[in-house]
Amino acid sequence: MIRRFFLRALLLFHTVKYLRTGQLLYRIYYRFRKKRTHPFVRPSLRNWLKTWDAPVWQQITWKQPDEFCFLNVSNRIGSCSDWNNDRYLKLWLYNAHYLDVLNARDMDGHVTSQRALLTRWVSENPEPIGNGWEPYCISLRLVNTIKWMSRNGQYDNLLLSSVHQQAASLFDQIEFHILGNHLFANAKALVFAGTFCETSEANVWLEKGLKILDQQVPEQFLNDGAHFELSPMYHAILLWDLCDLINLSQRSGVAFLRQREELWKRALCDGLLWLQKMVHPDGNISFFNDSALAIAPNSSELLEYAYRIGIEVKPPKSATVFDCTHLASSGYISVELPNNGKAILDVGRVGPDYQPGHAHADTLSFECSLFGERVFVNSGTSEYGNSNERLRQRGTASHNTVQVNGRNSSEVWDGFRVARRAEPQGVSITSNGCYIKVFASHDGYVRQGLGCTHQRSWTFTRDHLELVDRVFGEYDIAEMFLHLHPDVYVNLLDDNSVELLLRAGKKIYLTSSGVITPLASTWHPEFGKIVPSTCLSVEFTGKLIETSISWKQIESIGESC
Repeated sequence: MIRRFFLRALLLFHTVKYLRTGQLLYRIYYRFRKKRTHPFVRPSLRNWLKTWDAPVWQQITWKQPDEFCFLNVSNRIGSCSDWNNDRYLKLWLYNAHYLDVLNARDMDGHVTSQRALLTRWVSENPEPIGNGWEPYCISLRLVNTIKWMSRNGQYDNLLLSSVHQQAASLFDQIEFHILGNHLFANAKALVFAGTFCETSEANVWLEKGLKILDQQVPEQFLNDGAHFELSPMYHAILLWDLCDLINLSQRSGVAFLRQREELWKRALCDGLLWLQKMVHPDGNISFFNDSALAIAPNSSELLEYAYRIGIEVKPPKSATVFDCTHLASSGYISVELPNNGKAILDVGRVGPDYQPGHAHADTLSFECSLFGERVFVNSGTSEYGNSNERLRQRGTASHNTVQVNGRNSSEVWDGFRVARRAEPQGVSITSNGCYIKVFASHDGYVRQGLGCTHQRSWTFTRDHLELVDRVFGEYDIAEMFLHLHPDVYVNLLDDNSVELLLRAGKKIYLTSSGVITPLASTWHPEFGKIVPSTCLSVEFTGKLIETSISWKQIESIGESC
């Protein structure tokens, strides 16, 4: 019992020490303050916001008048209590309160049903009771509601009064204790509400939202264009937010917004270029940190939205299909391979010190597509919350890297916490046109008292990858994991070699200096989805493992090497 208490206290210490003073103070303040209710009055509307028009990307989640499908799980909200039903997953309930269905695909012509749903939400969710009055839920629902009302010319007194009340409630609980993408969502919602309503409070909301964005856009978007939480999924969500803000500025003509438009456009353009480096040939994101499909718009949808608001992003011309880009600020390296191949390497930090909530223990992991198909994949994300499965998916063994003594390279714990974190070291790239070699190491195990350093090098040629892993220091057991996409068929040739057969019939040969053991595993491309897959495990018998991965090119490209 004493040991357990001590270990828990140590985790808390190594987690809290990274937080900003303001985060701690706001946590204490929000913990003990008494929530207040706000007047339910119809606000006047500004003439600033013209009819809203924008593309949509969410799929329909409304199956029946009271049945919804979120995160690949269907539930009914048949009564008031179901909005906060303890039998439903917390994240599922959050999605219900977002009311994304107001701006989903193929929902034109359903205005009457949508208005009925909005009215129902207002009548069944009095302030400040339940999940729907948490600030992140308010933020997403406010924007959805304002877009829908403006687009459809629906200005019911009940709905307008609710918008005003929700914005006032959000203003009282801005997530300064969390920061990151939550604070960005709060600010965006305040800007939308302040542009939509015409009251003295609305002026304050607009001013506050813009002040937060003035601080957070330069902080949250790094020099290479990445969102600083280093999740391709959240990066795409934030880019859509920027598109919305630019669109709002152009439609409203509000001077305060127009003054900031250039800053938002620069962040959007840089962010779109970064995202293109982080997607696979199938057009979808790579799975680093908390990432899954169907939660954020894809790259094509974002490019379409950007184009509609007058922004055309063209990637820089590449001289060859065998090239690499070091996204130095975010710590990713994107390698373009011939014949529709791509590798993405993680040689960066877990995320911002004060908000690593969406980080995985995936330092020195990588993903790789060959012949247009995903081959080596990270775990993906199928759930949030504090569960063993959530911890497993965040753990080192669920990624294409090395685990020592059964520990994670960074101490991920609870649902969204990280204590001692791996720091990358010695990152270098060398290339001569015939090969690309990347070297990096990390000290995550040293920081946890194991005294072990993991070093890795990737050497790419046009049809080959040489992977070398070294572990320096004393340890009991070390394993290298390679997780395969579910469509990859594994044929074990002998103890040290396997043949991988892709869906289209292409073959890949993998040999290792260690004994290869195929293990049953799972892949999680979407929330609520668990797909059986295979993982290759190679246990260290010495200080290093050399792994050779080769694939046959369809045709010779460029100069021979």
